[in-house]
Amino acid sequence: MKKIIFCGYMLSIYSILTVLFVPFTHAVVDNQHQNLALFQHNGASVLPITKINGIRYMILGKEVRGYWDDFCGKADSDENHCIKTAAREFMEEGLLEEVLGWDAQKTEDYISLNSENTEVVVCTSGGFSTLITSFDWADLAQNWFVSFHDKIQDKTLPRCKREKVTLCLVPFDECMDKIQKRKKGTNVFVKGFFYDEKTQKMKYFRSVWLRPFLVTKLFHYASDTIPVCTSDNDKVLFYS
Repeated sequence: MKKIIFCGYMLSIYSILTVLFVPFTHAVVDNQHQNLALFQHNGASVLPITKINGIRYMILGKEVRGYWDDFCGKADSDENHCIKTAAREFMEEGLLEEVLGWDAQKTEDYISLNSENTEVVVCTSGGFSTLITSFDWADLAQNWFVSFHDKIQDKTLPRCKREKVTLCLVPFDECMDKIQKRKKGTNVFVKGFFYDEKTQKMKYFRSVWLRPFLVTKLFHYASDTIPVCTSDNDKVLFYS
């Protein structure tokens, strides 16, 4: 009889705890909603992607330190949205004004969430946003890619404009696979295609060293990790 009373007592406690805590837990998950405009960003970047003969590539720039990265940087004090930071950094590092005649507004309009160009915005807990943005190769990317190399050779180009010394094409899916499988604390190397100024053709090289920060930013996205919260826009993914 005592056993029956004890079991009934424990079941009653379990029922009360279930009623009290389970709905509360679900409420917390359901309320994990983030608006990109309210995202406290510290920096942002644009990762340009393009398709050539049915294969997707990302366009990366080589830094003076030797590694390859997207077009990124810290937010200025007057920038209240990651789109503005990403547009400015992309315009500056990609020489868009010098090569394509784009200004800040043109760049911002192109990468805006309202356009069809930006496919995904990857946001991390460190306050950094990466815009994965598509560029048609024949209509835009090829001209920018080739003209960038011509412009970077111009001796009149100010030193402050030479943040990227050259560009390359990296197979997107292969790169994401390498990022997903990378061992913690190790560098990630992928193959890339370079523009040869002498032959004016694409040249294949095996070793492209990805900047560790780029690998960190894209790791959860490359691994298909479930975002920590929802967004008001399906393009925006928030990761811890």
